[in-house]
Amino acid sequence: LPGHHVEAADIVIHMVSHVVGQAAAPREAADCRQASLTKVMTALVALKYGQLNQTLTASDVVNITEPGAVLCGLATGDTMTLDQALRILLVYSSNDVAMLIAENVGGSVERFVEMMNEEAARLGATNTHFMNPHGLTESEHYTTVYDLYLIFNEAVKNDTFNEIIHMSSYQTVFYDLPFPLLPTINWTIGNPPIVLVFIL
Repeated sequence: LPGHHVEAADIVIHMVSHVVGQAAAPREAADCRQASLTKVMTALVALKYGQLNQTLTASDVVNITEPGAVLCGLATGDTMTLDQALRILLVYSSNDVAMLIAENVGGSVERFVEMMNEEAARLGATNTHFMNPHGLTESEHYTTVYDLYLIFNEAVKNDTFNEIIHMSSYQTVFYDLPFPLLPTINWTIGNPPIVLVFIL
């Protein structure tokens, strides 16, 4: 709002209240499900250890079958840069792109999740535990409002992260392997959520 300064803590508390319906003060909050707020840490770790221009290649790990999961439709062999992937991750909250980032930056999804937990510990987010890079349902995947504040406060120090979270839409082109006659897919992401345009 014009003339109103919003702290990172304000943003996280609002986001978590919206997701889990909690109104507790940050340090007093009980463990809660992170859901897609997980992707803040995914982006933070990827920005710390990856290169924005590196090419990511999808493997079978992008095949997510959980009902209701937001996907951008990646298939094995699809490629895009980390820069593209981070924008799709944070603007569209794509769960298959989270897996793409994790495997390519961490060497494996499992190692990337370890890196997420290591980063959380480094930030003092000691009541947080990650089981995956996207936030889909797992019983041991949890955090607190205060830990989310610590994570988000670190993330907003990164210029690329700040740029992305202020985007209202995103359009990009990446290589889609299964369609050799349609070598690129143009994604327009925002509101309405997604439009596919095949480019010959």
